Amino acid sequence: MPVAEIDEASSPLDDLDAEELLIQTMTDRERLTELGKLVGMARYALEGHDNDLLQDTKRQMQRIAGRLADKYRTYDLTNAAMDASERGARLAELYLERGFKLLDEEYADIPGIERAIKELQN
Repeated sequence: MPVAEIDEASSPLDDLDAEELLIQTMTDRERLTELGKLVGMARYALEGHDNDLLQDTKRQMQRIAGRLADKYRTYDLTNAAMDASERGARLAELYLERGFKLLDEEYADIPGIERAIKELQN
């Protein structure tokens, strides 16, 4: 295969930014941990009414969430983190806890977390 064809077939590294490369190299545990940190940053931004920080945090959360399997419900986690209420904070905490339980295969603990999530959603 000529070199030109190889270059066209693979995406050049210049097209990928450093943040995306970092996210790609993270394990699911590292991604969930990073989401946990970003939940804290979102809460800080909400309390301080810092909309720029909140939007940047949401963008970062969505990029990481896009790299995790749907079973982790990271989009629900992101939405909960953006909710300024105490309910939103608790939901985000529960979604994060649920994600780590799935990751650690502690399935027996998940129904209780699911019940708590449903109660808060109603």
